[in-house]
Amino acid sequence: MKKSILKEFIFPGLILVLLFGAVHVSAQTIPSTVKSLDVASEQSAGIVGLWDVKFVSVGTPGIPDGTVIDHAYVVWHSDGTEIMNSSRPAISSNFCLGVWKQIGLGRGTFKLNHFAKAWDMDTGKTFVGPVNIKEQVVLGRSEDSYQGTFTLDQFDTNGNVLAHVTGTLTGVRITVD
Repeated sequence: MKKSILKEFIFPGLILVLLFGAVHVSAQTIPSTVKSLDVASEQSAGIVGLWDVKFVSVGTPGIPDGTVIDHAYVVWHSDGTEIMNSSRPAISSNFCLGVWKQIGLGRGTFKLNHFAKAWDMDTGKTFVGPVNIKEQVVLGRSEDSYQGTFTLDQFDTNGNVLAHVTGTLTGVRITVD
């Protein structure tokens, strides 16, 4: 019996599994309202580097507050791009790419907009749709940690929202030592 991808999204447990990941983003699958993206204005920003980041659900219907949504490795590049290696299974795609910029006054507030491609968890052969993750983070004074908020929207292939997740995130810098 063939499973319907949309029916799988009805269950919160499966939503968690299908929320993160990706390799690259095709302009055809990104909603037109998010195609125009800015890049970083400061190449020497303290956010640049490798981070260990935890995403936790807060205020998302159907997902208990405190549920870890993802635990990823993230690289913020000096050219205003970003890549995340998600903890989701590789069969469903576990990389996403993004762009960031420094916002507001001061040295440490950043906005990130990244995209992933989600594939079914059973075979990894059926494209579910793009995932858009938006973050706003504040870098700690010592520049070895950050914290902030995120929203995550899972779209189907027609651009309809299948799931919306909100929460907080914390990042700890990974160094060569």
